[in-house]
Amino acid sequence: MSHYPEREWSLILDEWREQQRQHGKKRVTVNGPLLAEFLEEMLTEEEVLLQQQRDHEAQSIREAILGKRAVLEMEGVEVETERPEVIVDLTRIPRYEEYR
Repeated sequence: MSHYPEREWSLILDEWREQQRQHGKKRVTVNGPLLAEFLEEMLTEEEVLLQQQRDHEAQSIREAILGKRAVLEMEGVEVETERPEVIVDLTRIPRYEEYR
């Protein structure tokens, strides 16, 4: 007996049919092995998407705690450092006598 409710099977079959249409297949007979392969692909894709989502959330948390620049540096990304231009006005430097 399947552990998927009837409504969920209907949604799975609709998704499978749409995928077949996108790949240019007009009519394909649904059988157990094809459907099992499709479900495996979908589960694998879902796991990858969930991991990407967790990674993205973790990065947001690290950035909130450490700051975006620190996170990028930890990940080995070169960060351009904007250095303020320092202008020295030599006319304003005090002149001292030479000690002998």
